[in-house]
Amino acid sequence: MTTWQQVLERDDLVGGDVEFHESGILYRGPIESITLENGRVTFKLLWAAQLSLDFVWEKRRAVECFVDAEMSPPGDIGDGRIFFAIPLLGHGTIFPKGGNKLDPAKVSGLEPGTG
Repeated sequence: MTTWQQVLERDDLVGGDVEFHESGILYRGPIESITLENGRVTFKLLWAAQLSLDFVWEKRRAVECFVDAEMSPPGDIGDGRIFFAIPLLGHGTIFPKGGNKLDPAKVSGLEPGTG
């Protein structure tokens, strides 16, 4: 079983992407840092994008998100990816560096050269 402490010890996740599916909303961004404090896992993102109903990625204001470490335990799903459920809301996936990334050039409202 994978723990959040093991996730934090990996050097291939910061710089990768995290994707959240919450209540029918999909958002994603590159990870600047992951911290675990007081039972809360916090993801700080360089920038964030939300997929619109027109299937266009749009810049999102929030660049920090969190989950309860106990309620959302991580699991290794292969290819270096980490999956976690978010009870009553949805789920998230962490993609390591060099893996699946959202191209910042495809995000409406994001300044050129970001990312």
